[in-house]
Amino acid sequence: MYVSSAPQPVPEIAHIEQVIRAEFRALPMPVEFVDHDPYRGLWGLQAGVEGTGLLAITTRHNEAVLPPITNLQFRAVHDADHLARGLNFAVYGEVMAAKVWCARQGDDAMQAFLFSEIVAQACAAVVFGQFAPQKYVRFPRRFRDEVLRSV
Repeated sequence: MYVSSAPQPVPEIAHIEQVIRAEFRALPMPVEFVDHDPYRGLWGLQAGVEGTGLLAITTRHNEAVLPPITNLQFRAVHDADHLARGLNFAVYGEVMAAKVWCARQGDDAMQAFLFSEIVAQACAAVVFGQFAPQKYVRFPRRFRDEVLRSV
């Protein structure tokens, strides 16, 4: 359903972009955008940031529902949550990273966006072996709550 569904417009996109930019500015380390995949898993992320003091974020595959720079900032905040909580990049770690960010952002619009961009993408990658084209699909709140409660 998620992969074959048509993208939905993001009615609260200006608000979501504002939240992402604020979260990005609050990161505890500088971010460097790079044209390669900088880390292999959580340990690589931890070692890379510890060794350089920088969080490196790839600029590859940056086609998203967000403007390119905002999507890169989104990736940085998301990866910083993986780093801060020691969360791997398997489905469990992705759902937990989404849950961490959702706990900081109580508004439904942001939580719906995070679920679509993090949880649904992680599940699509497991099922299909690759990420689906990025899109916004607003899953019902009761479903999102149940999934996030399960981890």
